Formats: sequence, structure tokens, C-alpha cells
Amino acid sequence: MIYRKLGIGVVKTVMCAALYAVITAAIGPLAYGPFELRLSDMLGVLPFLSYFGWSAAFGVPLGGIIAALLGPWGVADLICGIASSVMIFPFTVWAGQQARKTGRERLWLILALAENVLVTTFWIGYVLLNRVFGIPVWEGVSGLLLGGTISTLVCGYIFYQTIKKIFPDK
Repeated sequence: MIYRKLGIGVVKTVMCAALYAVITAAIGPLAYGPFELRLSDMLGVLPFLSYFGWSAAFGVPLGGIIAALLGPWGVADLICGIASSVMIFPFTVWAGQQARKTGRERLWLILALAENVLVTTFWIGYVLLNRVFGIPVWEGVSGLLLGGTISTLVCGYIFYQTIKKIFPDK
């Protein structure tokens, strides 16, 4: 029984990673740069759902590692992406648990998505683009904040409303 559960978790992890990497690669230049409209970031809501939980919390960043290797920023993007994921996804899993405990799903979902946007904006917009590559701070931070708001907050919220009908929370 434990091997079956573990196998299912690994499949979910790989599925999330592949989906993230494919979506990022498909939108190409929009996924990298000072204005980053990375639609694959909407998958950041998956750890919020109990069905995906920790499998997605590992899978989405794994997809981010693959996407970083495909992108123009190299090892620095890889390091900043991992640093932001370590901060984002444990909180997202915890926020999903709190939503189920308290019954305040919308509040915890918006908090998790907002935390995702702010942490990503700091690590990619400020650290990677400004500190590492010298892109003006206003350009890196505002571009990531705007792109993240669209792809993570807006698209992520809409994606969550759709996917929770397929994988309802317990």
C-alpha cells in the first residue's frame, strides 16, 4: 500500500514538473525577462489542493529548474528560482491546510498567491535581474510584479476555480 501511494505521489510530481516546463517553453520569450508573463506560474496553486499537496510543491519547482535550464539567465536563474520555491511552496501547502481547517478558502488562497508573487518579484526581479544582471530595479521589480500579478494571482485564481471542480478538496 505504501509503495502504491509513493508511486502515485511520484507520478503527480513528474506530471507537475513536465506541465510547468512545457508551458514555459511553449510561451518562450514571454517567460523570461524584465516583464515576465510566465503563465506556467498559475500551476503554483496546485500545492494548495490536498490532492496534489507536497507532490506539486516538489513538482512545480522541478519544472522551474527545467525551465531555468532552457532560459537565457543560466545558473543564476536556477539558484534564484530554487531560493524562491523554498519560500513559496511550503507556505502554499500550509495555506491550503489552513483553508480546509478554517473554511476560509478564498482568504488563504489569495494570501498564498500574493506571497508567491512577492517572493518571486524579490528573487527574480530584484536579486536576479537587478543585482546579478544590472537591469534597473524599477524595470525588473515592476515587470515581475505586473507579470506575476497577471500570471499567478489572476490566472492562478481562475485556474484554481476550474481545477478544484476536477479535484475537490477533502
